[in-house]
Amino acid sequence: DPRYSRYRFNWLIHPKNTQEEYDNYSKTLPPDIFDSCYAAVFSSSSGRYITKEMFEDALEDYKLILPEKATVYFGLDIAGEDTKSRNTDSTALVGYINIRTEEGRYKSKMVYFKVFPPRTKRTTIYDEITSLFKNTNFGCLAYDKMGSGDTVRNMLTDPVGKYKIPAYLVIPLTYSLENKTAVYRNLHEMYSLRKIKHPDIPILRNETETLDFEKCEGSTNLKVHAYRDSLHDDTVDANANAVWAATRAATTRASIQII
Repeated sequence: DPRYSRYRFNWLIHPKNTQEEYDNYSKTLPPDIFDSCYAAVFSSSSGRYITKEMFEDALEDYKLILPEKATVYFGLDIAGEDTKSRNTDSTALVGYINIRTEEGRYKSKMVYFKVFPPRTKRTTIYDEITSLFKNTNFGCLAYDKMGSGDTVRNMLTDPVGKYKIPAYLVIPLTYSLENKTAVYRNLHEMYSLRKIKHPDIPILRNETETLDFEKCEGSTNLKVHAYRDSLHDDTVDANANAVWAATRAATTRASIQII
């Protein structure tokens, strides 16, 4: 209505709040929380999660080659063992390294990407992971655990089994609403801050561009899903898990307690 004026007051309107604090919050908080709580920018409560612009800004033309020395962090999305999942879902395995830019900042760069077609035997996937463990500087493997059991971790880390990967290098991410929100919020932050690099992989582009989100009432959690049930999210889940491993697991510090 032209008879009224409109004003937008952000967090800095309070005289005791400083620009330094404001800038720090902008760097440390998820973009959607910072916008609504500090910047007075209120976006839609639902819509496309990773925009086309954000995805294309992450693209770089290079060949995926596993490095000899850099630590590689892997993300896995493995097809379920029930009949429906086994026949329709693919398994995706993605790897990232962390690189330091000329400005002294860190970015995550994809160095490995592989999709196993539906009905691929689990042993084939486990063999591939074990080969990566033996032939790279293996940071860890993060994956979304399905169901109440954990056959992936049990098989890979069994000390008397075939694979014998140390248990601390296999990280299950139980996809509860809260945990999935954290994994995908981290992915969104990496894209929005232009801190991620990878080639233009058609299947990853297609799945990323179908991701929608919906804010949950009464909490900061998000429902992130393909906008249509018939669409797949195998590669984008693996990508999100790998980026989480490269940015979260990579910053975890070891500790020791003498007893």
